[in-house]
Amino acid sequence: MSQTHGLRKWACCAKDEGDSECNICAECGLAYHLVCLGLSVPTEGGEWRCPKCAVRKLHSDDTLIRTLTDDIVETSEDNVTRRATKRQAISSPIAETSTVTRDDVHNIVKGVFKSEMGVLLTQMNNNFAMLMNRELQGLKSEITEMKESMNFMSLQYEEFKDKHQAVLKSMDELRMENTDLRTTVTHLTGRVDQLEQQARASNIELQCIPEKKAENLLNIVSSICKVVNCPVKPENIIKCTRIAKIDPAGLRPRSIVVQFSSPNVRDHLLASVKTYNKSKKTPDEKLNTSNIGLKCDKKPIYVVEHLTPSNKALHAAARLRAKENKYKYVWIRNGRVFVRKSDDTDYIMIKDMNSIEKIV
Repeated sequence: MSQTHGLRKWACCAKDEGDSECNICAECGLAYHLVCLGLSVPTEGGEWRCPKCAVRKLHSDDTLIRTLTDDIVETSEDNVTRRATKRQAISSPIAETSTVTRDDVHNIVKGVFKSEMGVLLTQMNNNFAMLMNRELQGLKSEITEMKESMNFMSLQYEEFKDKHQAVLKSMDELRMENTDLRTTVTHLTGRVDQLEQQARASNIELQCIPEKKAENLLNIVSSICKVVNCPVKPENIIKCTRIAKIDPAGLRPRSIVVQFSSPNVRDHLLASVKTYNKSKKTPDEKLNTSNIGLKCDKKPIYVVEHLTPSNKALHAAARLRAKENKYKYVWIRNGRVFVRKSDDTDYIMIKDMNSIEKIV
């Protein structure tokens, strides 16, 4: 509590400073200059106690402090502060009266402050320790639960790792098995294709012959044989039929497949067609629809070996690659595809799609 007082007696010193701010004890009502107390700001709240009352309250069992506080100053009427008369101890002379200085008051206040601060610090330490223990207990429980969770996750991870290793091993085995199976399938596919091609060793394929209703395919084959000067007996022709197109949307008519009695008859007819076409000077004079008496636009007729679908695809890819690299010749012999870049170079046999890379 702080107030500004007029003329009155002060409990701290002999100075009469009416305009000075002070602290008034809540118990004894005595006033103290802030300067004498060593304070710069007055105490608010109305609960301030002077050194005497504070020491008596907090340290009633402290003989030294009680003795000092009993020596509270009394202000005389002439404004001179003197030490009060001490109590006379047993078998001791009466103590002499002495003046209480400002340093004495400061020392008393300092001791009280230290005592109060000590109690406050002790209480704060105890409260802090209790709070920390409570918080740490919860944190300890959480850490324990976390450790258990981590252990569980570690076990799960180890199990997952073992399963993963087993899966990787199984995948490697399956990959190797798949590679072997693919190699086997490729080999078997090649053998099946070879056997299928061998089954067509006596067949030829007539391409680009227009389709008509009620057409006689046997007469068409006989006419072609006569044109190329390769007489074939009817008994040498086993079967004549049109086959489905690879591309149903294509504009070219369906091809005619002719099966002869032997590969020799087929080879003889192919050689005759080749000789006939070479004897003509212009492409228009080569074998065409007008040569066999078909009443339609003049279109070329191609006589080739009857290839399997895979060999047809290989032949088409080889022709395209040869055209890009300016190869002069691409031909088929006994179901195999050959290419040659020029007359003075060696031929290249194209066995499969991987062999296309040889055409450079």
